[in-house]
Amino acid sequence: MSENLGKKYSFCQLLKNSDSAIVIPLIQRDYVQGKKNKKEVRQDFLKTLFDYFEKGQNQDLDFVYGYSKDNEYIPLDGQQRLTTLFLLHTYLASINGSESQSEWVELINRDNQFKFRYEVRRSSTEFCKGLVNQGINFVEFEEREDKKIGFEKYVQNLHWYKLSWNLDATVCSMINMLFEIHLMFKDKQHYYDLLFSDENPVLTFQFLDLENLKQGDELYIKMNARGKMLTSFENFKARFEEKIGLIFKDNDVSRTLTYDDVELELNTKEYFSFKIDSVWSNLFWNYRHLVGDPNNYDDEIFNFIKEILLYHFFKNNSDSVILDEVFKSKLETFNQLNDFELINKGSINYLIEVLDALQYDNNGIKTFCSNRYFDEEKLFKLILERKIQNPDRVKFYGYLQYLLNKDFEKSGLQDWMRVVVNLVENKIINSQDMIVAAFKSIDNLVLHADVIIEYLIKNPNISFFEVNQITEEKIKAHILKENPDYLQDLFSIEQSTFHAGQIGYLLEVSGVLENCDFSTNSLVDPSVLENLFQNLKSYSQKAIALFNFLDSNEDFLFERGMLTYGNYLIKKGDNQYNFSSSKKAANYERDYSWKRILSLDFKNLAGSSWSKKRKLFYQLFDDSEFDFSDVKKSLKNRIHSYNQVDKWRYDFIKDSRYIEACRQGFIFTKNKFKDIQLLNASQMNHLRVDYHVFKFWNETDLSNFEKFSHYLEYVKGNYEIPYVSTNGIMLKKKNYSVQFYNMENNDFYVRLYKFKGYNRIEDYDNELKSLLLDLGLVWNDNESHKGFSFNSSNYKNVTLKYLQILTSFN
Repeated sequence: MSENLGKKYSFCQLLKNSDSAIVIPLIQRDYVQGKKNKKEVRQDFLKTLFDYFEKGQNQDLDFVYGYSKDNEYIPLDGQQRLTTLFLLHTYLASINGSESQSEWVELINRDNQFKFRYEVRRSSTEFCKGLVNQGINFVEFEEREDKKIGFEKYVQNLHWYKLSWNLDATVCSMINMLFEIHLMFKDKQHYYDLLFSDENPVLTFQFLDLENLKQGDELYIKMNARGKMLTSFENFKARFEEKIGLIFKDNDVSRTLTYDDVELELNTKEYFSFKIDSVWSNLFWNYRHLVGDPNNYDDEIFNFIKEILLYHFFKNNSDSVILDEVFKSKLETFNQLNDFELINKGSINYLIEVLDALQYDNNGIKTFCSNRYFDEEKLFKLILERKIQNPDRVKFYGYLQYLLNKDFEKSGLQDWMRVVVNLVENKIINSQDMIVAAFKSIDNLVLHADVIIEYLIKNPNISFFEVNQITEEKIKAHILKENPDYLQDLFSIEQSTFHAGQIGYLLEVSGVLENCDFSTNSLVDPSVLENLFQNLKSYSQKAIALFNFLDSNEDFLFERGMLTYGNYLIKKGDNQYNFSSSKKAANYERDYSWKRILSLDFKNLAGSSWSKKRKLFYQLFDDSEFDFSDVKKSLKNRIHSYNQVDKWRYDFIKDSRYIEACRQGFIFTKNKFKDIQLLNASQMNHLRVDYHVFKFWNETDLSNFEKFSHYLEYVKGNYEIPYVSTNGIMLKKKNYSVQFYNMENNDFYVRLYKFKGYNRIEDYDNELKSLLLDLGLVWNDNESHKGFSFNSSNYKNVTLKYLQILTSFN
């Protein structure tokens, strides 16, 4: 059959021009286009065929792959279409009269054998024989007296139909498909001539003998491992390929396909159809286990196609409303992609170019980069799983744009992606508009991707990405220009824990920035670079040791240790500060993190408040007593030796519970840290507690008052007052409580009040009232403070004293 390679045939022409029978192999799934739950699928397909007949012009139904063996043509892909075509031929021959029926019977029964057979089940072939040779009288069906008998029951009642065939899923599906064909084509007898025409048949397909392309059992298995049900991707692919045919109908280009030493000149639809079912499938086959059925790769390849169509859409659209609508859509169907105009000539060309550019072997996608922040295969899998996030989406786009340039050597991809990743990692990309801007910036940069270091040395304008990170990349480019051998060390520092490509603070502390001309971002005196670079390596080793500890940071040792050097806290607004809410070096929050503290503003290195905070880190780096081989021990030693009791930081350094109480790391403070609120979240309208109240709670031994109930009360809002409360004090059958709380300017109060019933001075026991007044307590008639109260800076001893008195009062 080698003469048939890549030729166009109708169903009849295939039977006439071949001595082989069409045999659906055992490994194939049942015929499912006619299943009851696939009504929409078969109606769409039949409607497409109907429209082809209406136009009266030849239409191609894509490739049918297979091979010949022992006078049998065995289709590997296309059996659903072939079965539907068999049923359509049978139906039109039946309704077009006895002469047409005889012609069809003779063609399908040539050489004393039935030419369309199913090896899946013998019953399927027997039904097909009966359908052709015995037939269904569709006129009789329409004129039946008992209209309650549907088509399925009507066929099952025919004399040649065997009841055992009811157990054959393919037979049941064929009956359903025949009924749909009847509903759509029952008045179209004249379609018979269009279908059976030798000169100009209306329906054809590309017949491709894979035996001549030296394909073996592996491809056979891959193409038929999709299970027994049609997938949404199979439906999508059929419509997608049809759309490709329509888009490229005019002004198409010839695409050369070289496959196993065979060259084929194909149009765009043919090229896409062939490669997606054979060549490209080899890549996605390796990842078939990621989503859905592990026996096929339909979901994976569908997700990849959608992602690449999105990339092209982002490249060519700037309307934020449309971008937002597209991004919110799940894009699960062909119609959704088509309605948003994601399928067009440009996007299809881009998709084909991307699929052709990806390199892979039997183990999956080939990798060219060693980068902890860019793993080609990991990102590829995230796309297939439809889990990729915006930053990684921009990285992968940059990667693809490099691969698409055939003049670029793969050896330059590492340098290119190092710069791309550094820029992306240090820029927040959280909207569709930002993706568009990022893509445009990448498109401008990629023109110089294979010489990215040389390009950065020229101090080019780079849009969208953070200007400080861009400046840093330019400075590093000048370092590499002076000595390319520094690349590996520089790359290792960038890739280490915490940094994600941003090492500006190390350039500063090592002295590199003092030797920079920021008008050109170049080095002033390259001769001192060797010493400065050694400083950079030394400081980086200290920084890496320090930030590696963050992932096991216990009891806030890192934060408490840093406080011993000074107030490093990150300011939010006028009165709020953060201890650095990030607990993991690799998962820092950009606004309130060590990363934020150590980020540089190259235009104002010394003048900003951040400069003072960075210098606290530099003090630590230069601390001769700090052993970076044992960070934990060194931090504990710093905490233990801290003795400045007059500093507000003292309690936070000595006791981890103070920082722990700030659930997200925030405090609210006034009066130069004299008044401090420990916030449960970032705002005062969340739960909070006063620092001094918390201190009293932590440090006061209330074990001598076990018969009472003690509470630390968190409050919300600006006007509520946190307090420690002791309840359950029964004096002469009356219930009392004692509260400790703090007002502004550290005005500490101890308050005793009647807990239940009226809380008026006349309601207090006279003896108790006299005792409290003699002790110096004052009656406070303010509703929120009502009771006997006393304010004193010695609040701890005073409170204990009153509790003791009340306990002994009779």
